[in-house]
Amino acid sequence: MKLCVTCKHFFLDMGEPDWSEVTPGSDAMIACRKGHWEMENKSANGGLEVFRANIARAESCADYSSPEG
Repeated sequence: MKLCVTCKHFFLDMGEPDWSEVTPGSDAMIACRKGHWEMENKSANGGLEVFRANIARAESCADYSSPEG
């Protein structure tokens, strides 16, 4: 089974915590570097079901490429 998390185009940014009122942090984000989908933790529209659907897109994605090449 192919999953986006095993594709070399998968992107993960864990975000950063707020340090103060003048140095805000950043949200976590996961995405496809080919632009097929993206999710940020503030706008996780659809929640878990959308996340599952996004991760499973690799099964039929023409841009899927394993990290080994």
